[in-house]
Parts: sequence; structure tokens; C-alpha cells
Amino acid sequence: MLLLIFRHDNRPDPLNFIFLSPGLGLGISAGIVFLNFIIFDQLNRGFILTCHGVLLLSFILWNIKIFFSDKNHFTWITPQQTKHILWLFALIILSIPLWYQAHFYIFGGWDAWSTWNLKGRFLFLGGENWKNLFNPILWRASPHYPLLLPFINVWGWIFLDYPQYQVPAFTSFLFTFSTIGLLYTGLKQLTKSNAGILLAGALLTLPNYLKLAFSQYCDIIISYYMLGSLFCLICTRKTNHKSYMILAGLFVGFLSFAKSEGLMAAVIISTLSFPFLWWRNPSTEKRKLLKYFLIAAFVAFIPTIIFHVFYQPENQTFINGIVSSEKPSNFLRLKIILGFYLLEIGAPIWNIITLFNSSLQTIDAKWNGLWIIIILGLILSKGKCFRPKMMLIPLFLLLYILAFTAYYYINTYFEIGWWLQVTLHRLLFALLPTVLFWFFYAVWDDNAADVE
Repeated sequence: MLLLIFRHDNRPDPLNFIFLSPGLGLGISAGIVFLNFIIFDQLNRGFILTCHGVLLLSFILWNIKIFFSDKNHFTWITPQQTKHILWLFALIILSIPLWYQAHFYIFGGWDAWSTWNLKGRFLFLGGENWKNLFNPILWRASPHYPLLLPFINVWGWIFLDYPQYQVPAFTSFLFTFSTIGLLYTGLKQLTKSNAGILLAGALLTLPNYLKLAFSQYCDIIISYYMLGSLFCLICTRKTNHKSYMILAGLFVGFLSFAKSEGLMAAVIISTLSFPFLWWRNPSTEKRKLLKYFLIAAFVAFIPTIIFHVFYQPENQTFINGIVSSEKPSNFLRLKIILGFYLLEIGAPIWNIITLFNSSLQTIDAKWNGLWIIIILGLILSKGKCFRPKMMLIPLFLLLYILAFTAYYYINTYFEIGWWLQVTLHRLLFALLPTVLFWFFYAVWDDNAADVE
């Protein structure tokens, strides 16, 4: 399908095809599985396999037709690009420990077996009773969450008689590998530098990142589609190719079906895409690009719309602290939130302070100072990170952080200290590849000036 999307445009590096393909393919597969449940009200393997077979055969025949009718537009790998395959082998070698370590956390974290994997098993084994997963009695499983990850796992189990634990583990591995690979290949395409392999190595050796990657949570899927959609929008601005815009729209739609945070991120990215592409350069061509984005995003948003309109139950874990008299939002809650942000990001600095004050306790430096290094780099970048051609990412990060900060403040259902302790590091985990992509794209980009 990627070959068809990029039919008439200059295609990305072959490595980018490799890391963009899993997200596109699994997003479509999840949509087919959801369509199956809408039509048959239970798992129908024959329908799912038939749909995949028809799509696969159609794409193959379509590409063959294009190949024989227009060979000039079918050049995928040029002789100069074959050397890039060596870097793929380097990433594969780096990923071997990743797959090995995944087996030490094979059942994932508590939110995997009690939420995501539970829903996947419900869909796979529940028959016509699959809608019981929306029962309010299962409020601890967050039945109001969208179902992209469970549907992907159901597709992985489609040839099995029983939902084996290896499938969710492989899903996490595949999205982790694809996210890190896209971080490297995206930077390579935009900056012409292979130094991004160092970032891949850094993430693959960061214990907290690997633990969260193997947790089988939906955060790694949010991380992948977030990075992919922003990368495609930046490439659209740089190349004016509609293919990137179509892919960005599809990825934004898939992102919205991943989780509540994913929907929030998708809305922000979609909103920012208009001024990002239109600013200083309004034209008929830009209007056409935005049209392609809207069409692709609408198609990919359809599962999200159907879920929220017809299936999503009320959120049982929400209290509006703005209007609640029993659990009101107050200034103390806001101070705890902001203080927790500082401690989560600046834990190493806090631990140094404790060396000189025995009354203070050290805290777990989960990120080994990586966020401190990033912040210092942003300060020392002399404004490179805020040039117009990359303003999409900092604006998105600002609005996204403000949005989930507001949610932490308004929703007073949970005790805020505990809630931050079990969720904030996962939000930062999902953002980390995008933040690294933004910073190093700004630093390594050869064009210091932004030509509009």
C-alpha cells in the first residue's frame, strides 16, 4: 500500500518504508477486525482473512499494473540507496537484546494483563458476549478506552486456537523497533546524517524505556503514530508531496483510536497542520494537500467515531473537580502536579541535593538525566529548535502537555500523588522519541535558515 501511496512522488528512503509499513498495515488490520465485530457481532475468522486476502491481492495486482505501465515511477531502491541496508542490519543487531529482554517481561505490566490483554482475550474468546467488556463493573479495565491495541492482538491470534501471550509481546517489540527505527531513518532522511543510530542505541540501552516498551501498554503505539504523523507533516512541508500528507492523515486517525491521550494528540496535530502548512505560503497546491490530509484522516477516524458514538461507556473514573464540592480542584493539587513534573525530569539533580541534606530522601532517577540533557540542549540551541519549518513539534508538545496537565488538575477521582506516580512516566515515555526527533533535527539540519 505504501508503494501505491508514494506512486508519483519521490519515495522515502527504503529504510523508512520498512518502519512506516508496520503502523500502516496493523492500523488497517485493526480497522478490519473492528468492522468484523460491527457486522457479525462476534469474531469471524473467515471474514477477516478474506478481507486481508482481497486487499493483499488488490495491492499486488495494482502495483504490477503500475510497474508495466509506468516504470519510471516505480523506482524504489536506487543503486546509491543499497548501502543504506547496512544500517538496517545495524538496527537489527541492536534489537536482538531488545527481543531477548522482552522475554523477561513476557506478560507485561499490570495495565497490560488487566486492561489491554484482557480486552483482547474478551474479543477473541467472548463470542457474541464481547460487548460485556464495556460493562461498568469492569471499570478497573478502563472500558471507555478505544480498542486499537486489542484489535491488533486479535489479528495476531487469528491463526491460533487460544490467545497466546507471545503475540502481545511481539506487538510491543514490533512497535518499539519501528519507533526507534523511524526515529533514526526519519532523521537520516531530513538531515542526511547517520548519527541518529546513536539515538537508537541510547534508547535501546535505557532501562526505564525498555521496561515501558515491554509492558505491552498502548503507550508505545501512541509514541509510534505520534512520531510518524509529525514526521510525515514535516516532510510534506519540505517536499509538497501529497503522499506524505495522506500517510499523515491515516496515522493521525489510527492515533485517535489508540487511547484517550491518543485522541487528544490527534486533534491537536490535525488542528496545527493547517497553519503549519499554510503559514507564509498559502496556495492552491497547499489547499489540495490539506484536502488529501482531511480525506485520509476522516477515513482513519471512522473507527474512533463509531466507537465513541455507539460503544464507549461513561468514564467511571472521572470527577470534575471544578464543580465538585466533595473533591474540588485546588491550588495544592496544581502545586503537586508541577512539583512532580520537576522531580520526574530532574531526579538526578534532586539526588545530588540529598547528599548535602540528610533529611531528604533520594528518588528513582528513571531517565538517567536524559530529560535534563534535552532541556539543556534546547537552551543552548540558540533558537534552532523554534524555526518555522519545525514549529509544529514544539507547539504540539506545549498544547499536549497543557492538555494532560489540565486533565490531571480537573479529574479529582484519583489521589493525585498516586496517579502521577503510575502514569506520568508513561506519558513522558510516549513523548520521548518525538522530543529527540525535534531536538536533533534542529541541531543536525544543514540549512540554518528557513527558506519560505
